[in-house]
Amino acid sequence: METPYLYLLINAFTLIGPLLLSFDKKVAFYEVLPKAIMAAFIVAVPFLIWDEIFTQAGFWGFNPDYLVGVNIGNLPIEEVLFFIVVPFACSFIYECVKYYFRSMKFKYIDRFLYFAIPIYALTLT
Repeated sequence: METPYLYLLINAFTLIGPLLLSFDKKVAFYEVLPKAIMAAFIVAVPFLIWDEIFTQAGFWGFNPDYLVGVNIGNLPIEEVLFFIVVPFACSFIYECVKYYFRSMKFKYIDRFLYFAIPIYALTLT
């Protein structure tokens, strides 16, 4: 069964919650929205380059049954949006956790993540 908008819908549903809830006065994510969008683009660039190289090399591909058919290079638009939408949504979740659990000492969690994420990334290669 073909569902040509499925990947696009996944991106949309991933984005809609954080985008709508950005204007909640408690978290006030709208105040850092431009920075969050810029950070998402900065994070997306190396992953998109890597994705493009591996797609060209034939290590992986994309099932056209789930895509709208618009490409940027060899990448479907849905894949490009994925690498922007997901970091944006993660930033939103992080800000919510910081607000709703503000009594916790996040500086230790932040320090742990600064070291754990790169080490984990190195183990994947």
